[in-house]
Amino acid sequence: RCLKSIEMQTYKEFECVIYDNGSKDDTEKIANRFSEKDGRFIVVHRDENDTTLFFRYFVPLFVEKYTGIIDYFCNLDSDDEYKADFLEKSITFLEKNELDLVASGGDFIDANTGKCVSKREVEQDLIIEDENFGSYFPIYHQFMRTIWGKLYRFSLLGKIDCERCMCMAYGGDTFFVFNILHFCKRIGIMNKNLHKYYMSLKSSSYTFSEKRIESDTKLLQEAITFLVYKVGYVSPMNQNFLMQVYKNAISDTIEVLFDSTEKVETKHYLLCKILDDFCTKLLIQKMWFDKEFADLFIKIASLMVADSQIVEEHYADIARLLAKMGLFVESIKNVDKSTIFLMQVIIRENWYNGEFPLQNETHMLDEAKEMPYFQNISRSFLKQYGTIIGMSMSKKRKCIALNQVMDIFMGDEKIVSNCLEELLQLGINLSAELEQADRYVYLEKEYIRYLITNNQVGKAQNELQDWNEILPEDQDFKRMRELIENE
Repeated sequence: RCLKSIEMQTYKEFECVIYDNGSKDDTEKIANRFSEKDGRFIVVHRDENDTTLFFRYFVPLFVEKYTGIIDYFCNLDSDDEYKADFLEKSITFLEKNELDLVASGGDFIDANTGKCVSKREVEQDLIIEDENFGSYFPIYHQFMRTIWGKLYRFSLLGKIDCERCMCMAYGGDTFFVFNILHFCKRIGIMNKNLHKYYMSLKSSSYTFSEKRIESDTKLLQEAITFLVYKVGYVSPMNQNFLMQVYKNAISDTIEVLFDSTEKVETKHYLLCKILDDFCTKLLIQKMWFDKEFADLFIKIASLMVADSQIVEEHYADIARLLAKMGLFVESIKNVDKSTIFLMQVIIRENWYNGEFPLQNETHMLDEAKEMPYFQNISRSFLKQYGTIIGMSMSKKRKCIALNQVMDIFMGDEKIVSNCLEELLQLGINLSAELEQADRYVYLEKEYIRYLITNNQVGKAQNELQDWNEILPEDQDFKRMRELIENE
């Protein structure tokens, strides 16, 4: 289909170089058949597949072999096609308008059904030069993301920095075209759809590579560099547009990442890498209230928490990612309240702009108050000891919570004064429930000392009353009784 679309061109004076890039099917036979019957088709065979083929071999070959002979060049992927009048109309339009590059519209075809699912086109012919490189940027940018679908003046080919293009794990096409645009004085877009792009899940667009993350950022930076070079600045309109482009790029990257076979830990690491990127942080700051943008990250969150086992094992990592995205989780199917609350604590501590919403904090307070231990919980206690609260909500984590309480009292950690009573009461309740008598007695003594120090003598006497019967000879309780009597 691809080669027949070239063979059937109404403009006949062309040469078609076919690179057989290490194919394992009948590509070589098909290519040879075309070259044997038509001298305009030249076949170059390679034994090994090389993803940098176009930049490493194709461009240098053309520059070396055809300099001064060929006027124009174009490119076509092996699963796509040009309509029969692509060359004729492109050459006519380019020469008539004295252009360096001309692009045509395209039809996007479902490779499985053969049906056209969308089109890339302009309403009328468009010529771009000088300041229009800035004002028309959002219009022509979409046409310049791919090498195909365009006819170029051959003289531009020798100016390309192929080494830089080869460094791109993804988006090398876009990088290539914007390199060329640096040297273009006038470009044009025809309102004719002359290219057919066949969409297939086998495409490299659906294959994940860690370097793809870096490529998303490089493409944004390259577009900014291009605009500054062409018109001297990046307008607010173009800034917003480029952030939208970047948003879509990382959206695609994230979806491909989640569909990949990478381990869960690797996916979390790579998501952190995306979210820690300066461009992503800028995106969050500038476009947080954009619904489409918010929906993207809600989708990410749902993908991350789709498996309750993953949440249980990696709740801390997931919570930090949600915090970077400014997302607060209230519940997750099949995940216990303790884990959810611990995630909420981590989200609060790592909230993306430091201003944790009041409604989220109120939700956490209400969640805590459902537990008997925290009926009168204060906001300051929630803020200071949220992790211990979360641990206390789970039967399997209560012992960890009590250990944390004891570490605070037995260690050198300074206890926030207005949280001391709540912390003591929590420790007492936990030690009683877990039947840890030594800790229960220790914390009761600390609590009575606290009451005496804070002139709550009546409450201290009531507490001591019970211990007179349980441990009448305990020296600590005796001294506390004497202290109260002396006062």
